[in-house]
This record gives sequence, C-alpha cells and structure tokens, in this order.
Amino acid sequence: MACAQKLLYTASPNLMPLTLLILGGGAAGFFAAITAAETDANAQVILLEKSRQLLAKVRVSGGGRCNVTHACFDPAVLAQNYPRGGEALRGPFTRFGPRETVAWFESRGVRLKTEPDGRMFPVTDDAQTIVNCLIDSARRAGVEIRTEAGIESVERSESGFEIRLRDGEGVRGDRVQLQQVALNLVLNAMDAMRESGTRDRILVLRAARAGAKTIRVEVRDSGVGINEGDMAKIFQTFYTTKPDGMGIGLAITRSIVDVHGGRLEAHNNPDGGATFSFTLPIGHDGGHDGGHDGP
Repeated sequence: MACAQKLLYTASPNLMPLTLLILGGGAAGFFAAITAAETDANAQVILLEKSRQLLAKVRVSGGGRCNVTHACFDPAVLAQNYPRGGEALRGPFTRFGPRETVAWFESRGVRLKTEPDGRMFPVTDDAQTIVNCLIDSARRAGVEIRTEAGIESVERSESGFEIRLRDGEGVRGDRVQLQQVALNLVLNAMDAMRESGTRDRILVLRAARAGAKTIRVEVRDSGVGINEGDMAKIFQTFYTTKPDGMGIGLAITRSIVDVHGGRLEAHNNPDGGATFSFTLPIGHDGGHDGGHDGP
C-alpha cells in the first residue's frame, strides 16, 4: 500500500492554525491526512476526492484482500526492489517502512499476517478492514472528508493556495512561511553536531542587516562540515548524506527562500563545522512568480 504524501501546505504566519488541503482520497491521501491531523490537533485538515468512492484501489488490492506491505524489514534490501528510485527511497523506508506500517495498523486494532511470499494482509483477508481503519482513523482525528470534489485549478495567492473545484467552489490552503526555513537549518545543524561525536556542540543563530534593504540570517554549527564533493549537490531534491534522510529538507528550504526573493548559501567554517545563510529583501511579500516546491 503506497504511503506517499500528498500535501498542499506547510505552515502559516504567526503560528496560527493551519488549513491543510490533501488532494486524493487514496491510501496515500488518507495516511497523509491522518498523520497531519494527529500531529497538529489545531489544524483544519481537508481531504478532497474527485469520485464518490473513497480508497477504491485499496478495495481491489490483493484480489480484494489488500496487500498492505511486505515483510522485508531491512530498508537497504527493500529499496533494491525499486531499481529506478531505490537510492532515493532508502531514507523514507528507514523513517517509515514495513515495520512501522505493521505497528501503525496494530495500534488501531488491525493485525496483519505474512504469507509465504512475504506479502502481508489483514488477518481478516478482507480489504474492507483496511478501508474501515483508514476512514475511522481520519474521522477520529477530525479530518474533513469530501467526495465528488474534483479539482479544476490550483493557483498561488499571497497567503497560500486557492483551489477551484469543478462545482465552482473555492478552497484555500496555507503556504510555507519563513519560520520553516530557520527551523530546517537549525535541525540540520543539530544533526551535524550529533554526527560529529564531539563534546562541545555550539550552534549560533545570527540575524543582521546586510544593506539598506536586505537582511541576512546565519546558522553556524560545530558539526562535521560538508564534504567538498557534496557541496554542489546538497540543495538538490532527494540528495542526502544522511542514512535516514529523505533529501527534501534543504531543497524545500531553498525554494522558500527563492520565492521570497532571497538567496540561500552554505560554506564550511575554517575552524570546523558549516554555516548556512540566507538573505532576504526587507518587506518582501513573496508574491512574485518564483518557483515554489511544497513538501
């Protein structure tokens, strides 16, 4: 069962409650909606499905029994089954793989069994068990589920996203904001210092004017630094140096800075560790046509 996330949001200004729009009422959409709603109880999570029936593919998966996952619990081995994307999937499989999938369903009262070929099914041998689990979990988490909500268009606005449904209704979702940039860089710095194994871990966050109309923010750490061979790749989507990384954090961070008219850079410190810095024009509203990649 696929668990790819389908989200159109991340954070809203001043830490106000979020409006999260999730497009598609399949297994990935439901899992994303449940995770988001359980993570942030104050968020308004809306799942939009264009057809009348939710989880249609789940109902027919595995001949109507629903092949939930596979009993391969080594992320490196599991990734080998995906020759065109295996390297990129090692991080996600490490963070949430078959073992976590089994535990997730068992925590909701659904036990899985393993067949001789390694495929895992609910012990009921009925896909409806999985359908009921996902729908019930979403409703308990407060997810608003809407069927026959086909998408006509998606447009960026100054405050987020405007989605026009085929029936003419408009739905708004919040956009990534700049506090996420600083948070991502601080978390990366903490990871780098944890990997260094040194006792002295120093993180410096500094903000200052870099001219009459520009502000510069720096996050400096005393971690392992950046290998020269990785320096040109660290902002690429799905490129990661972490065994459990997904390779999207810095790519998203750069896209946020870009859409606000700024610039994100990185360099190694002479005395060890690395510094990530970004510059932004003061008073920029993020409303130009720069690219923006949501998570």
